[in-house]
Amino acid sequence: MTSPSYGNEIPVEPNSLYICLNQILSPGFHWSLYVTDAKGAAVRYEWAEVQGRASTSDPLEAFFYTPTHPVMEITRDLSCNLAFIKISAYTAPANPTIQYYVSMFHDIFPTSFSNVKRNRDHGISCRTWLMAALERMRTAGVINLSASEVAGLEARVIAIGQKAEEEAAKGDFTTVLTAL
Repeated sequence: MTSPSYGNEIPVEPNSLYICLNQILSPGFHWSLYVTDAKGAAVRYEWAEVQGRASTSDPLEAFFYTPTHPVMEITRDLSCNLAFIKISAYTAPANPTIQYYVSMFHDIFPTSFSNVKRNRDHGISCRTWLMAALERMRTAGVINLSASEVAGLEARVIAIGQKAEEEAAKGDFTTVLTAL
């Protein structure tokens, strides 16, 4: 038996910040952040669906973080990484740890509802979580952009993701690597 192939490795740089867009079944894409350490090992931070909820009344989504090394074009749950967008204005803090980012991100959304509609009605999504995370990073001084420049990243990332989706629809599943 052979092990599954996850496509090619995505070359991430040490001490860097990336926005990752993943293919999903509905229009749009899943947004997550990848932060690499001095050795280039990455950790994915995201707002995502809770797998295996005990009850349908339990929260549908939550904050997660996962060490992810190496970073591949196809995730272990077989989702295609459409785009990896390096945020050039990021400066790694001195001796950052996973816990540094967890403490910064874990309470962006203090609650989650039990269904997608209620979460979206309250502005809770992976995209809004990521944009709030970037703003927290800006406030902490690790992203050297103004608040309006951070907010402006959203439209630029969406445009990159839409182009990547168009290419994937044509059969080109090569992850777009770019920087903003």
